[in-house]
Amino acid sequence: EEICDTFNLHFMKNRYLSSFAAVCVIAMFAFYKVGGKPVALALWTLFGTTNQLLGGLTLLVATLYLRSRGKPIWFTAIPMLFMMLTTCVALVINLQKFQSEGQTLLLVVGVMLLGLAVWIVVEGVLTFRAGRKENSLDILLESPDL
Repeated sequence: EEICDTFNLHFMKNRYLSSFAAVCVIAMFAFYKVGGKPVALALWTLFGTTNQLLGGLTLLVATLYLRSRGKPIWFTAIPMLFMMLTTCVALVINLQKFQSEGQTLLLVVGVMLLGLAVWIVVEGVLTFRAGRKENSLDILLESPDL
């Protein structure tokens, strides 16, 4: 929902339309072929990067949470910085390879992954620099809906 608000895609807030869009994307992975193989097999080369990005972003959230609680953050921040830096550098190297080999699908998906990772890291840095005791993470964790 936040992405819809950010990019002014209010029509995607309709649960039926957004579900249909998700099904169409998954159908592309099932039926679209790249080099005679299902696209999911072609995208497998990005799986490791995606996995490492999720790990780094999890450490980012843990670091922000610990900082909001006034706890030491070095034991999550140092591995997060290392993981995010090495993963993003590896992704950029892969993107250069995808471009030189003409693998457009992998290039587009990789650029999207890199863009989303950079966006989340920038949001994390802004939250970190704000230094607020009560940030959106605290509000989320203390929500009565959970």
